Amino acid sequence: YYCLEALTFFTSEPHLQRKDDRFVLEQRTKTGWVARDRRTGDTFDVPGYALIPACRRIIGVTRLDASGDLDFVVNKWFGGLGNIIDRVVGEDSPPSAAAPSRETFRRRIQDRWPARVEKGRTRAWMARKLDLAGPGTRVIAAYSDQYPMILGNHWMLKAPDGSEWMEKALVLWLNSTFFIADLLSTRTQTAGSWSRIDKHRLHDIAVPRFDRWDTKDQALLATFFRKSSVVALPDLRAQLAGGFEWRVKLDDFFLKRFHPKMPKAKREEVIRDLHAGVLSFLGAMKRTIASQDN
Repeated sequence: YYCLEALTFFTSEPHLQRKDDRFVLEQRTKTGWVARDRRTGDTFDVPGYALIPACRRIIGVTRLDASGDLDFVVNKWFGGLGNIIDRVVGEDSPPSAAAPSRETFRRRIQDRWPARVEKGRTRAWMARKLDLAGPGTRVIAAYSDQYPMILGNHWMLKAPDGSEWMEKALVLWLNSTFFIADLLSTRTQTAGSWSRIDKHRLHDIAVPRFDRWDTKDQALLATFFRKSSVVALPDLRAQLAGGFEWRVKLDDFFLKRFHPKMPKAKREEVIRDLHAGVLSFLGAMKRTIASQDN
């Protein structure tokens, strides 16, 4: 509708996952960026004032704090954007009822896109569609105080004014193994190990009553998030397979609050069993994909 291919600029080659992921930001300048068209190799300038951080796909996020993994999206019209649209649409493309013209894209971007950008910005978000057993899936939800625009298959997470700390709490919970175990039974399975979190399924997902946490718990959560959100993560299966310290601490953080009197040894046992069960399920998903491919 807005010619998103012409509006999205990726910060690294690994983030380009699809054929229509086209433009890469290669070098900072005094006024913005030098971008490269990966199809033609041509380079051109993009002004910094016309770009804001954005998340195109959760698969490119390697930490809970996604600030270092974000790409960029155009948030307002600038002088050279018409030429970029021409690159995407093609100056010689025949008119089609199903394909808007370059003039239509220009009008939509100038008149409607800035409001759409503001509506699509948030600090916290969750994948709506993801490959739970895939090699690039490290997180299910992420956070950034850069207030990025969230593109693609995601749910935006927003807490009431004055309770922004709950957004960090939600991101921690949605990445916990407790949530993943719940998700395996509430998700909508699509192709292979790909899953979709539909709107009607969200009502069935268990989430702690963070609004009942006292100031001490809130402070502990803030400290835990600050330390854990910057840890670089392997893919989800690797986190579960080797007793990955970050995941063990994340699950123990919540388990101690659910069962404050549970001995440490018992918590460790519960977490080991939980990881083994979820890992076994994800392994079965991968084996099913392999058998289908054969």
